[in-house]
Amino acid sequence: MTRRQQLEAMLAEEPDDPDVHTAFGYTCLERRAYRDAVGHFREALRLEPDHVSARTGLIEALKASNPLYRPLLWWMLWSARLTSGRSLLLVFGLMYG
Repeated sequence: MTRRQQLEAMLAEEPDDPDVHTAFGYTCLERRAYRDAVGHFREALRLEPDHVSARTGLIEALKASNPLYRPLLWWMLWSARLTSGRSLLLVFGLMYG
């Protein structure tokens, strides 16, 4: 079962959970579905207006409408998934490679 399928099942069980909408929004960002991400972040903020993670995600999703920002967003999301060892290896590889 993929992460998206898990989130869809969680959303079907609890449609009023802002954390699930936020997680779904970040999954949409990773899959480059920016409009879907905006919808999920807005729904999370409607349910809980002070949700900091949803607000941050909404800002990133709105900035992704700029084609020049999209590669930077992709890089940030990709590098956030790296472990510290792999991140260090990447930095040294870029410096000395």
